[in-house]
Amino acid sequence: MQVKKLVLALAVAIAAPSAFAADLSTGVTADNIMYVVGATAQTKGIAISVGRLCGTNPLITLTDGKAVPVGKGWKCNAAAGTTYPNLPGVTGPFVVLKNEGGSLNAITPLRNGSTQGQLDLTNCTVTGTTGTCANTLVAKPAHIGFSDVSQKVFAAKGQLVAQTAGNTYVADITVGSAQGFGVVVSPALHALLVADQGGTATPSISKSQYASLMTATSGFWNILLPNGTAHLALPLTLDRRSVTSGTQASAELFFLENPCATGPNAGSVGATPGTAAGQSFVDGSDTLIVKQAASSDAVLADAASTTAYVIGVVSLENAQPASSWKFVAIDGVHPGTANAPEFQKTNLLNGKYAFAYETVLTKSTKSTLGAPVLNNINDFSNAFVADLGVGANLATSNGLVGDPLAPAADFLADTSHYSRSGNECATPLAQW
Repeated sequence: MQVKKLVLALAVAIAAPSAFAADLSTGVTADNIMYVVGATAQTKGIAISVGRLCGTNPLITLTDGKAVPVGKGWKCNAAAGTTYPNLPGVTGPFVVLKNEGGSLNAITPLRNGSTQGQLDLTNCTVTGTTGTCANTLVAKPAHIGFSDVSQKVFAAKGQLVAQTAGNTYVADITVGSAQGFGVVVSPALHALLVADQGGTATPSISKSQYASLMTATSGFWNILLPNGTAHLALPLTLDRRSVTSGTQASAELFFLENPCATGPNAGSVGATPGTAAGQSFVDGSDTLIVKQAASSDAVLADAASTTAYVIGVVSLENAQPASSWKFVAIDGVHPGTANAPEFQKTNLLNGKYAFAYETVLTKSTKSTLGAPVLNNINDFSNAFVADLGVGANLATSNGLVGDPLAPAADFLADTSHYSRSGNECATPLAQW
């Protein structure tokens, strides 16, 4: 019996992935490390593309180990001398690191040369195909930025920092994919909406309702519950994001038409951008709390409460769980009715659900980075565009779809039939 136990223990020990501490920068040339910044909503697409670029070589997925990571990354742990069809200037192992900031963070460091915190590759613990780099993030230059909306949107709002000498870049490169967004509510608020709308399984709010809620100071329960369904004596929390967030910019574009030239705000760049974070409003015995969440993960953590009334906007790459928070329909159209990626974005693909914007990329052309780095920035930028412009490559993503006007669009599964043609103020038009 003891022999059998020993054999079994040895078998388990051999089968289980072993953890090891490593300096993951070993063997990686400096120009083969790409520093990416920008929107959290784009991380899933970047991960898909990096995995495809790595091919059959081992891929290690990295984070900083925090509950809400700021630093993420991927190492293609290939042998020295390995070459890649879509990365002509890259040889051997390569690393792509990502700072999880907002969409404006995809542009600001390329304009003023500021550095961003990235994973420290010298002290990582790897188990199987995942790893944690536990040291404090290290300041690195920005090579490539991903944004949910174009630089033009932030420029119209006066949010771009001054561009300093020597910090040159190319902005608003069409990546070829579009990111969908949705309104999420907590289980308690979902139940109220269901009751107020006659027991429907998929409650809906209108664009005008959410726009009114974003700018409301009173009557907020009447906005959400126009039929007067009773609610507990609890506050309503509106989770919004910071002004640097592409999710927040997308919400202001879609619901408030800010800073577009039409709509209730008449195109004013000073149009009300949504109720300011940190404010609260009292309407009789009811209170509206406007909370600024640091990330989509933070919004969903609030919306997971089984008792609180919470509403907010997150990107559709966050898969709706079987329980907990729910996406609601907008003007009667849900992004999809199931958790599986191919269903959650069905109406995003066929143009019935319009809360989506085309992803853009910004790349540095700063001469002091040196020719090898600049060449690889071009290689990776071109590869991202080639990969993410093919809808079939995005089949495992819940909220990311191919843009029909992408250079690499395949016009088949997971490519939308509609596009704004790079103009966030335009109505999505059928392309095929």
